[in-house]
Amino acid sequence: MADVRRIVDLYELHKSYKKVARELNISRNTVKKYLHQVKDVQEGLAEEIIPKNRKIVQPSRVLTDLVRQKIHQYLESNLGRPKKQRLTAKRIWELLIQDGHKIGYTSVKDEVVRWKRTNGPREVFILQEPRVGQRAEFDWGEVTLNIAGVWQKFYLAVFVLPFSLYRFARLYHRSARLEVIQAHIEFFREIGSVPDAIFYDRMAAAYDSRKQQFNDKL
Repeated sequence: MADVRRIVDLYELHKSYKKVARELNISRNTVKKYLHQVKDVQEGLAEEIIPKNRKIVQPSRVLTDLVRQKIHQYLESNLGRPKKQRLTAKRIWELLIQDGHKIGYTSVKDEVVRWKRTNGPREVFILQEPRVGQRAEFDWGEVTLNIAGVWQKFYLAVFVLPFSLYRFARLYHRSARLEVIQAHIEFFREIGSVPDAIFYDRMAAAYDSRKQQFNDKL
């Protein structure tokens, strides 16, 4: 008899009573029965999955050093692969099962999580402290406003001064070259100076990088 943990793991993988039954060589009704019993225990409707007087043969599910080493090797191979080609915990578990190891999916998943905590790539943030007047940042946004009962879309030109976090914004009907120029003029007038550098984001609407020219169309 297959153990309940194995039934649960395979059902999480296949989402099919029939596939689990076929792989474990047991009846579909047996799979369904134990899964329902597991659910009853999780919801507090029952105290145990298998009666105390009922024996069930459970294969060893110890996470041996050999299995742990294989898991780590699979994870290390992920580091040089594109994200879509990396092995997931479930795929690693499948490979281990194919190699003849008797281990539950949860055990593999937990080991993958432990490994990633100390070996996985981490985001790195660099603290920037721009000087006064050193730079400004420009970005376009879109807003929809109800004016006199009519919904209209507008383009929002936004400037930010990172040092002071001062924000300046103006609404326009377009986001082409003339609007970009006008937004800059109004911003410079507002702050009474010109920053040393301006960083830009989302300029595709105003500037065609392929043609290397500004776009005057909507």
